[in-house]
Amino acid sequence: MKCRHLEYFDKIIKQIPINIEQIDETIAESADRPVNKLDPLVKSVLRVGMYEILFEIDVPHNVVINEAIEIAKLFCSDQGFKYVNGVLDKVVKAKRKASV
Repeated sequence: MKCRHLEYFDKIIKQIPINIEQIDETIAESADRPVNKLDPLVKSVLRVGMYEILFEIDVPHNVVINEAIEIAKLFCSDQGFKYVNGVLDKVVKAKRKASV
């Protein structure tokens, strides 16, 4: 029997490439530089978080952002987690404002 977390991981690993254009466009709307100029680790964390914000609506936004920050703290540069937080937070605020 497969672990539930592994099933979710498998799903997002398959879905991110399928939806990469929309994910990167959404990142670009809130980032201060082109997506191809982002640190590769920051870009990866942002892509996972953005996928969840855009397509996994059952996952609360605050959980997505908190998990992305924790991953960025572990794997990105000293300031990478702040950048991830800023971009994802900006998208969530714009998304919530647009949906009201």
